[in-house]
Amino acid sequence: MLRFATFGSTFVESYPENNPFDSNPPLWNLSPFPLDAQRHDTQAVRDAACAAANSSGSNPFYGAYGPCPLAIYDSGIYGAKLPPITYAAPSPLERATVHAPLQFLAVISPTGNTLAFKVRIGDDVRLLKVFRDQEVSMVGYRKPEERPPHPLKRFRREKEAYEHLLHSGACEKGLVPQCFGWLELTEEDRDTLLMLPDVPEEWRHIHRDDGLPKALLLEFFDDAEPLTIDNITLKIADSAVRALYHIHASYVLHNDIHGRNVLVLPGQRVVWIDFDSAAVVSRSTEFRPVRRQELLNELVRSWNIFYNRMLMDKRIGFRSPWY
Repeated sequence: MLRFATFGSTFVESYPENNPFDSNPPLWNLSPFPLDAQRHDTQAVRDAACAAANSSGSNPFYGAYGPCPLAIYDSGIYGAKLPPITYAAPSPLERATVHAPLQFLAVISPTGNTLAFKVRIGDDVRLLKVFRDQEVSMVGYRKPEERPPHPLKRFRREKEAYEHLLHSGACEKGLVPQCFGWLELTEEDRDTLLMLPDVPEEWRHIHRDDGLPKALLLEFFDDAEPLTIDNITLKIADSAVRALYHIHASYVLHNDIHGRNVLVLPGQRVVWIDFDSAAVVSRSTEFRPVRRQELLNELVRSWNIFYNRMLMDKRIGFRSPWY
């Protein structure tokens, strides 16, 4: 018999078709209450815990919220015990229709192989995520197997993810950015983006690439902040885990669970971004399909990161280098 924290195998076998947040009765601790013990923290206790964390790299309060109720305790489940997901691939993402020239306003996230730009198209402000047709920098990757995928492979992964997210309604629900399609930049677009002052130096050689850059046209958010220990709350942690479930219900495995990939908007709205490491259930030509086990395990890992790590680091003011 498969062993779980609070429920039996029937429920887990249906994940992600059944929403764990709709369970009746509710799953204990899936949306935790405030820790009673935390009310009794003194400044001396917090200072001592932060000093210990800075010395060892490990917060002594890690794990204070206990185990995630979705955690799997039978390692055998990661074999072939759960049935595979049967799911038809959605329609291909359409090429974006652009009726006005792209105006590049600013670099949003200079990250090497891909860049995000704030752009204006007519009256609309959008985010343009650009993928080069050449690897940019291998600094820090000592072994070939440690190198990130080619930028165009990352483009195909994110494009495939948005096909699923659009099909399921996750974009319409506002849990991920709205995607307006993909496009190939023109030579004029390529030359124009290089005029921005914050474009990394390695992008100055983009003319040598094998082909023109590909891009995704996405929703742009004003006043958005990445999730950190400064803005995380119990409500935001709960919203982030719930939103990730809906991503899984789109049959998308995010594959890069990190605070920088969660945006916090005014009103404590949460949006997941950056799907260029994602994998999907429907088989593509170059990525294997994901399994239920991987989707469930990712939800558990996100729960532990937000509750047992980030909220505990906020508790003592410890800024882990992991974030």
